[in-house]
Amino acid sequence: MPEPPPTGRQLLASLLDDPSLIEVADDEDLLAAGLNSGDIIRLALAIEELTGEALDDKALSRLYTVDGLDEVLAERLPGTADRSG
Repeated sequence: MPEPPPTGRQLLASLLDDPSLIEVADDEDLLAAGLNSGDIIRLALAIEELTGEALDDKALSRLYTVDGLDEVLAERLPGTADRSG
């Protein structure tokens, strides 16, 4: 059985060097919490690699919260809907 797709929080955790940044509220702005633009780019690239498709401007604009990450993943990967991280 294949492994389920990651949640936004799991993807975030896998890419960050500072684990304390994972402890943000789902709707908290990730840049205000301490991520930088390079981290957001890494998230975007990881999602593009997982899905095999480029993210459009609308999707890129939602990568700034865990909720937004979950929405983008759910739209592009089967099995991520109705999961919380």
